[in-house]
Amino acid sequence: MIFAAMPRKRPTCASSAVGRRKRPFTPFFAIQDGFLTTHTVEKVLLCEKEFMKDFIGDPKEKLYNLMDTANPIMSGVVQNQDSYMKGKIAQRWYYDRVGPALQDAFDVFYRNTGRKYDFVMRLPVRRR
Repeated sequence: MIFAAMPRKRPTCASSAVGRRKRPFTPFFAIQDGFLTTHTVEKVLLCEKEFMKDFIGDPKEKLYNLMDTANPIMSGVVQNQDSYMKGKIAQRWYYDRVGPALQDAFDVFYRNTGRKYDFVMRLPVRRR
């Protein structure tokens, strides 16, 4: 899950999750603060379409049909204790790639846009 606390960061977080380079084959949720995005007006600076097409790539390369009967895969695990643990161990290969893939997406995005993102960032607070 990638959280965006401000409306202007929401598109960036979503694009970082699907960056084309080191794709981890793991689904992401790009989450935003519902109240702030529906009850405030804020300027959003979107990236150029050409950059986003290159950064994200072809969406068809990232979509997988988990219910394709011609090419079945296991989308869950049997819940017996030994089978469950084997399934969790098998998932590590995918989870181990999430951190490096996101870091790569953050770095590429920063180099091309000047907007820096990281795994945990401080939220700026305005004082009155």
